[in-house]
Amino acid sequence: MQWAQAVISMVDGPEAAGQHRARVTAVAAERMSADDAVLETIHAAGLRRSERRTFRARSFEDYLIPGTIGLRNRLVDDEHPDGIDDTRLFRELEIQITHLRLVELTFNPAEGYFDYDHLKLTHRRIFSDIFDWAGTERVGPDTPLVRYARDSTQYAPGDPEAILVREQYYPGPEISEAATAIFTHLQLVLANTSLSRPEKLERLAECGELNAVHPFRDGNGRTMFVFTLWMSAHLGIPIDPASCLPSGSRSDMIIANRAYQQTGDFTQLKGTFDHIYGGDQTQTQAML
Repeated sequence: MQWAQAVISMVDGPEAAGQHRARVTAVAAERMSADDAVLETIHAAGLRRSERRTFRARSFEDYLIPGTIGLRNRLVDDEHPDGIDDTRLFRELEIQITHLRLVELTFNPAEGYFDYDHLKLTHRRIFSDIFDWAGTERVGPDTPLVRYARDSTQYAPGDPEAILVREQYYPGPEISEAATAIFTHLQLVLANTSLSRPEKLERLAECGELNAVHPFRDGNGRTMFVFTLWMSAHLGIPIDPASCLPSGSRSDMIIANRAYQQTGDFTQLKGTFDHIYGGDQTQTQAML
């Protein structure tokens, strides 16, 4: 339940309207199903959830609503059969819906063996209300996916003077092979019961390469954060519930991942893991 409370505390900004917070709290207390809460959220915006589920991406460009830079989505009305293209409204609803699904995962987790299929299932559980392709591997581009972000290594977090640096992610055709290699390594870590806590943290940090693989078109961060929480609990490493809070280490994890992405050095990521997974076993069990 502590994890559920942490997710509730993530509800802030304009999407924290009273009705949304009430729905999140009701789902956390199991007074309302996540399915009902999601549909109520969508209908309250004057939309419906498309049930066609026929879309399959064949190229990176296929993910976009034709003529826009918005992602195709299941939040539709008569004028927007490929999904709403109002980026502000889409972002608000996407946050609300994933809050509800994250709370649901606290008492009904995605079952699996911490392999690639388990990661895909986790993504599907969080994002299937929003994207037809939830839980499926990213298609394209055929060359490295390039994005720009503020330098996390030479500047303090949030420094407006920080320069933009290039971040590069795996090309679509290389995702499957890279993910398979990472999860093979992870399975060895999970099977090795003789590893000390520092060794476990170091091995987990090495799996930070999965962020560079970026296996999904969108939603990688939330999926891998939840997946890492489950995995670390499985390893017996205590988890501090406050790490889920905006004022906790969630932002530190994002910064550490970016630092790894920009430098290839996972020292900062290992240090962040060490900070997040503090506490005692009682806290860990309370999160499950």
